[in-house]
This record gives sequence, C-alpha cells and structure tokens, in this order.
Amino acid sequence: MTEIRPQRHYLEEELYKLVRQDERIFGFLQDGSLDGVWYADLLDGDAEWMSPRYKHLLGYADDEVENRSSWWKERMHPDDLRESEENFRLHVRDPAHPYDQIVRFRHKNGSTVWVRCRGIVIRDDEGKPVRMLGAHTDVTDLKMADELVRANAELTDRNEALRRFAGIVSHDLQTPMRHVSIYAGLLREELGDSLNGAARDYLEVIERGALQMRRMVQSLLEYSRLAYATVRAEPTALSEVVADALALLDVQIREAGATITVGALPEVYGERTLLVRLLQNLIANAVKYRSERPLEIRIDGVETEDGFHLAITDNGIGIAPANRDIIFEMFRRLHRDEKTYEGLGVGLAISRQIAESHGGRIWLDTTREEGSCFCVALPRTKAEFEARRA
Repeated sequence: MTEIRPQRHYLEEELYKLVRQDERIFGFLQDGSLDGVWYADLLDGDAEWMSPRYKHLLGYADDEVENRSSWWKERMHPDDLRESEENFRLHVRDPAHPYDQIVRFRHKNGSTVWVRCRGIVIRDDEGKPVRMLGAHTDVTDLKMADELVRANAELTDRNEALRRFAGIVSHDLQTPMRHVSIYAGLLREELGDSLNGAARDYLEVIERGALQMRRMVQSLLEYSRLAYATVRAEPTALSEVVADALALLDVQIREAGATITVGALPEVYGERTLLVRLLQNLIANAVKYRSERPLEIRIDGVETEDGFHLAITDNGIGIAPANRDIIFEMFRRLHRDEKTYEGLGVGLAISRQIAESHGGRIWLDTTREEGSCFCVALPRTKAEFEARRA
C-alpha cells in the first residue's frame, strides 16, 4: 500500500534543497537556537513559509495559519514592524547591515511574545534578492527578567528618595510645630490671669492642634521607617508575642474590664518587636472600639487550606461595610468623636506595613455580623519567609 504524504509548500521544498546544497544556510540554522524558521519569496511579496514551531510560538497550530507574510505583520507591534521593515530595506541594500532585532508579537491568547528575529537575503546569480531566510528565538523570559531587574532598580531608587523625603519633611514639619507649642506656652505664662476664658480656649486649641500635628508627623516618620527597615526575622513564639502585647496594654485592658482568651499559637518566623507592635495595635483597637456590653477578645491560630493565620476577634461596635475597604489607609479615622475615640488613624496602616514586611498580609473578616475579626497571615518558616518576600 502506497503511503500518501501531504504536499509540501514549494518554499519548504526549496529550503530543504538549499540546506543540502549550501553550508552557509545550514550554519545559519544551526547557530539560530531556533524557535521557528521562515522562508520568504521576495518576488511574490506575500508568499512566506513559516515552520510549525514559528506558529506554535504564537499559539497557533500549523494548519491554522496560511503561509503569508501579511499574517505575521498583522500580529507584530506596529513600532517593531516599522523597525523591521527599515532593517530589511537596509539589509537588502547592504548585506553587511544585519537584519536582527527584537520584536513583539501578539500571542493568540492576547499576551505579548518577545522574539529575536534574524534573517539573511538570498540572491540569484545576478545578485538580485529573491528569497529571505529567517529564524526566530523566543526571548520573552529574558526580556521579562530584564524588565523586572530594571523595575526593581527603579523602585529601589524611588523608595530611597521617598525615605529621604519623609525624613526631611518630618523634621521640617516638627520644628515649626514645636515652636508653636513653645510660644503658646510662653503666651500663657506671660499673660497669666489677664487671659479671659475665650483667649485661654484659643490657646488650648493652638496647643492641642500643634501636639496633634507633631504626633501625625512622628507617625508618618515611623510608617516610613517601617517601609524601608530590614526585618531581623527569627523563629518566634506567637504566645510570647501576645503576652508582650497584653503586658503593654495591661492598664487599658483592666480599665475596660476586658476578658482575653488566647488559644494555642504556633511559632512563626518574624521579628519579635515588630510583631508585638502589630498585636498591640489590633488589641488596642478592640479595647478602644468596645460596645456597652462586657468586652471579650479572643486570639486564635487558624489553619486553613491556604495556610496559617492569626485571628483577633472582639465583640465591639464593629466596622460598617462601607468602611471596610479604607480602614488600612494612613490617617483614616472612622469616628469624628475624638473624646470618645482618640487616635490618629495610623494603627491599622502600621499593622499592615508590618505584616507585609514579613511577606504576610492582614485583612478584615467580613463574614462576621457582630464585632470585628482581624486576620494576619505570617510565614511559619525561614524558607516561607524568604519565598514570600522574593
């Protein structure tokens, strides 16, 4: 029985003959580290054979694509197509000018494929360009790695500039605020009993405003430092972290009459002082935003399919659904009543900064109908810590 083979494209047949006849052609293919080969008829203008690997590189099967140069031109980035056509023109005029460029193609799935596209013109006996042989090499991974290195370098530079800026601004803001506080105090001493009630109230507003500004600037500086600080992580018992945080809040907890329940907690990999600050912020929030009923706070370790996280749950006033997306923003206060709920609105922003500096995250459990439950995912091991921060 005679085997029936599919008919080859005439340019494919011609290329096979050239490879057998011309060592230069074979060398070009061998050196190409190919992810695709193409062979174009310069006399036809649109006839071009493209190897199956060429088409597969862009997400297409061999039989999905007609062998026409117009097909790939429609999928090459317009800027790169102009460069490619200019290089082709120069290469035809002068063989010493290489036809070699990195271009972007649109993949079938819509993504970008970076390709090194090289080619050589083949001439007839009279020196007229009649064919062009080319090779493609996928350089997407290299290009993405290069872009990542460059982006990381730019981010490092910008972060350093931002760190310096925050330090300068904090210093420049604190100095005049300190002067306001000092001179307001001097005015109070100088005028003494001659101040009437309204004047004393005005001075109190000035002093309170200056103090508030200084605290905000100090919080901004602390937030900035946390963003760029090196985390000195080590195996840390969460039970000891919680104990330290509770000790720092002992007075507030006693005054609130809070009941604290701590479940079994594992060891995590992190910097103890930072984790104490994170827990202190979350527990202090639970104490501050308590309701009329007796305050109960529970601290648990939770294992899920996604890994371990710490849960700090309370039965306080809770957080309105409309505010759940903004609570981690810097200086975001949800309550205007400063006498009942003191603070600057920085605790949760700093807590998020600490969690993220460990390669972790913090979020509000939105499934609860009463009170609040803040969850903090933290790395358990050094390997997990390094992987999350990579």
